[in-house]
Amino acid sequence: MAALAATMVAGSANATVITATYDFTSVFTSGPNSAISGSIGLTYDTTNYSGTVAVNNFTSTLGSAYTPVTASYINNSNSIIFGDKCTGAVCDVSSGTSQFYNAFYFNTSGDVTFSMYLVYSAPGTNSVYYSTSNVVTRRAVVASPTPEPASWAMMIAGFGLVGVAMRRRVALAFA
Repeated sequence: MAALAATMVAGSANATVITATYDFTSVFTSGPNSAISGSIGLTYDTTNYSGTVAVNNFTSTLGSAYTPVTASYINNSNSIIFGDKCTGAVCDVSSGTSQFYNAFYFNTSGDVTFSMYLVYSAPGTNSVYYSTSNVVTRRAVVASPTPEPASWAMMIAGFGLVGVAMRRRVALAFA
């Protein structure tokens, strides 16, 4: 939390740092996997597309063979690519390793505006598989309710009235 606060203070006054979890589901018509799903937690700035995109957590039906996962902006734009061992949007099938990448575009609120395809390779297949459908969504952020100023005023006035009533009762009891 302190690092995030320091990042926000050190950034520009117009910086919008987003920490969110994105869920993804991809469908394939060929390859060893008919569907791949998972989630990734990211922290990034929606106004400075050349900064760092931090991966906070990652889970997937691809399993641990596809970790560690990194993320970055695509061509200094409002799109993020995440994956492992692929260079940008290119997976090297000749390496014999498991590789994947996924990408999406976002708006200044961090909401997904467009999902690209998920691409992966599997050891021993010497092929790259492209999803026929890919959906990336931002999980809903549940904020704790904060009382409105009028509610605070009524609560304080209520405490004041209770205090006045108690004081009068005490004064009348000893009179």
